[in-house]
Amino acid sequence: MEQGVQTGELSKVAQDVRCWLEKVALPLWARAGVNPEHGGFREYLTREGDVEDGGITRLRVQARQIYVFSHGAMLGWSEGLEGARRGFEFLISYGWREDSGGWCHRLTAEGTVYDGLRDTYDHAFVLLALAWYYRASRDDRALALIRRTLLFLDTHLLDTTHGGYREGLPDEGHRRQNPHMHLLESMGALYEATGEIDYIVRSAELVTLLERHFLDADKGVLREFFAEDWQPIQTGKGEIWEPGHHYEWVWLLWCCKRWSVPFSSALPDRLFQFAEEQGINSTTGLVWDGVGLDGTIRGPTHRLWPQTERLRALIVRYKAGQTEASAITDFVEALFRYYLNDPLVTPGLWVDCVDAEGMPMGHVVPASTFYHLFGAFAALMSVA
Repeated sequence: MEQGVQTGELSKVAQDVRCWLEKVALPLWARAGVNPEHGGFREYLTREGDVEDGGITRLRVQARQIYVFSHGAMLGWSEGLEGARRGFEFLISYGWREDSGGWCHRLTAEGTVYDGLRDTYDHAFVLLALAWYYRASRDDRALALIRRTLLFLDTHLLDTTHGGYREGLPDEGHRRQNPHMHLLESMGALYEATGEIDYIVRSAELVTLLERHFLDADKGVLREFFAEDWQPIQTGKGEIWEPGHHYEWVWLLWCCKRWSVPFSSALPDRLFQFAEEQGINSTTGLVWDGVGLDGTIRGPTHRLWPQTERLRALIVRYKAGQTEASAITDFVEALFRYYLNDPLVTPGLWVDCVDAEGMPMGHVVPASTFYHLFGAFAALMSVA
């Protein structure tokens, strides 16, 4: 297919996803996905668009939705800033633990602390939310909260002996790459929001962890679970890798190149090719949820989020001249076919997981997935 034809098809697909976001998904989540009494975001909706979350929400969901609404506002969605502001007010009113510092893990709909764990993964998403909210609103309160959050991380969760951050307070005794991956995403967002070079320094330190510890040099696979000294855990969860995280790192390393963060130039290709070779269902073309280090399928299902991360990886490879536009358009078509256009799902929602044959599973729609979906579609719109 000629390049001009492919580019035209890519533009049309980008227009389709913009329409789905602005006309269907974002208005639905602004209406049904917000608690009208207390202002926080809903944890789940049913496929019919009804509330089904038990009144308990994770702080990371509040943060992710603030990101979505803030980014939506920056792309011209008229309701975005007001929705982001309401989420921000709920977050700062109830999420910070004044007694001992840090952001709590879970809240009730009324804002009562339900789980006081201070989780590093949650803090990464709060930083992401604050960065994007500041970009959209220029509210200086966000800057003050960013500084407070970083101070808490550096004072209470930074591991000065082995590098990186502990899982949380209280400490669970193991380490994961996942919170560090999202801290890198947040550092980049903070740099783009403020221009402060400290965030590039922090990004470089996180990429060093990838090169030294997260990526198994012998197997070429991204390890997930580690002991406190960053030795990989060899049993149980340590035997499983997630193709979706390979794709996330491909996108993040492309961003790092833009931010002038140094890393081995072979890393993105290595991560991408490993996931393509061992992480894809040959029948459906969808990304597996989990694969064993021995190559067996340990998560024989396909959640939506790993698919969106593969889409972002394809997009940045297209920008680098490594992938054809048709790979992107074909995969977007698959996303709509398997996840977004199910006749039993309210338009603007999605099937969150399908089985090995591509058949829908479950009946709830987690708000947390919107962060992945919106980010991938925003990246697609930026190409076209």
